[in-house]
Amino acid sequence: MKKTSILAALLTICLLLSACGAAKTAPTDDLQTDKPATTTQKPETAETTNDGSNPEVTLIAAHQSAEDESTAKAFEKFKEVIEGENVGITVTLYPAGQLVSTDRDSIEAIKLGEINMTSVADVQFAPHVDEFYVFNANYLFDDFEDAKAKLQGAPGQALKDVCEEKNNGIKVATFFGGSPRMFWNNIRPVEKLEDFSGIKMRSAENPINIAELEGLGCKPSPMNWSEIYSGLQQNTIEGMISAPPAILKQGFNDVLKYCTNTNHQFNTYIILFNQATYDAFTDAQKAAYEKAIQAATDEQWKLAAEEDAECMERLQALQDEGKMTVTMLTDEQRGPIKQAFIDATEALVVESCGQDILDVFRGR
Repeated sequence: MKKTSILAALLTICLLLSACGAAKTAPTDDLQTDKPATTTQKPETAETTNDGSNPEVTLIAAHQSAEDESTAKAFEKFKEVIEGENVGITVTLYPAGQLVSTDRDSIEAIKLGEINMTSVADVQFAPHVDEFYVFNANYLFDDFEDAKAKLQGAPGQALKDVCEEKNNGIKVATFFGGSPRMFWNNIRPVEKLEDFSGIKMRSAENPINIAELEGLGCKPSPMNWSEIYSGLQQNTIEGMISAPPAILKQGFNDVLKYCTNTNHQFNTYIILFNQATYDAFTDAQKAAYEKAIQAATDEQWKLAAEEDAECMERLQALQDEGKMTVTMLTDEQRGPIKQAFIDATEALVVESCGQDILDVFRGR
C-alpha cells in the first residue's frame, strides 16, 4: 500500500465532512478473518484536557471490524480510557475498513506510521515475525480460558518480546480472543476419527490446513471464502472449518447439517501499535496507554466470551428445531482426533515458527 493511500483517504473523509457534515464508509470484505462486509460512520473525536506537561497527540486507530463486533468495542474502550487520563492524547477511530481493508494494508500502514493502531489476524502477521506461525498449531489452547491465560501470560509476552527484538517498527500491544474453530459438514455426524473419512472439505491455500485435513482422512479442496456458500449448495464441497460466529452471522448454517466441536484452534487477533509513536510518549502518556490497553483487552475478552456463549445457545436452538445436529465431543472422543490433528501438522508448524516458541506455548 503506497503512503499516499492513507493520506488520500483522510483527505477525502475531511472533504466529505465539510461538505455534508457526515462521512459515509465503504464496505469491506475481510475473508482472512471470517468477517462479513459492513459499513459504518466516522466516530466523533472527543476533546481532552492536558496540564501542559505532555505534548498533544492524536492517534489514528484503524481496523476492519464492524462497530458491533467485540474488537471495535474494545477499541472504543481504549479511546475512552486513554482520553480520560487527560495526558494530551486524542484517538480517532476508523472501523470497518474505512482506511485499511486488508491485514496486509494494516501492517504496512503501522510500519510507515500512517496509522498508529490496528488489529490483524494471528497468522497474517507471521510473515513479519516467523514465531507468530505458532498460531498454526492445533490444540495450542485447551479452551477459551486457557487461551486467555496464555496470551496474557508468559507465552504472549514471549511473542511481544520477539517482535520487539526484530526492531521492525511494530509494537505488539496485546492479543484479543475469539471463538473456537469447529468442524461442519453435510455428510454425517462426526463423533470419532473414522467419521471424517472421505468428506470433501474446503481448505485455505495453506499447506498446514491441507495437511491437517488429509491427516483426518478428509479430501481437502482449496477454495476462496467468497465461494464457500455456493460450493456447499452445489456439493462442490461437503464441509468447512470455522468458528461459530462466522457460520451464524453469514448464514452458512442454512447450508450445513452437522457440527462437531473439535475446538482445535481459537481465533486470535494481534493488536499492533506504531513503535515510534509509543517511544515518543512521555512517562505519563505511556502509563495511560498501558491502562487503556489493559482495559480494552479485558473488554474484548469479556465480549468474546459472551458472543461464544450466545453462539452455543443458538446452535442448541437449531438442533432443537431439527435444523442441525450438534455433536459435543467428550474428552475421550476428542483424544484420537486431537492426536491426528497434531500428528499431521506439528512438524510443519515447527519448521515455520521454531521449536522454542512452540515449547513455550505447550508448557515444555
